Amino acid sequence: MPNTIYIDYDDADAVAAINRAVAACRDPQRVLGNIGEALVSSTKGRFASETDPTGVPWAALSPRYMKAKARKYPGQPILRRENKLYESIVAQVQDDTLLVGTNATSRDYPYPLAMQFGAPARNVPPRPFLGVSADDEQTIARITLNYIRAAIDGE
Repeated sequence: MPNTIYIDYDDADAVAAINRAVAACRDPQRVLGNIGEALVSSTKGRFASETDPTGVPWAALSPRYMKAKARKYPGQPILRRENKLYESIVAQVQDDTLLVGTNATSRDYPYPLAMQFGAPARNVPPRPFLGVSADDEQTIARITLNYIRAAIDGE
């Protein structure tokens, strides 16, 4: 007759932890809000580094515009003439969707679009400020894992 060992395990705590994780994933607004805050911060950081999401430096200002800007907006770096674009970077959570972008407008032309993608008719090169960098991807993963861990732990 073979020897048999039985282990009786009460899995109620494990099942409860799994259920908390599932519930947290069904209501992602809090984690999306945290991710949004991180992406807004990262995007604003690009204004300081004057780089796109991949780390490539923005195109320099044309000598003509640099001269005019120095007179009218002394000391202001690229894309920071009056700080409107910088201050307009926002994150918004709608149900299970995170939107990160700008709510800046301009009477003359779509300024944020021209800065992000360039405006060849105005000789404006693209200076991408929106986007998800490799560091942002790691931050998103860390925030998401922390959110799920907290749910499992009942926090």
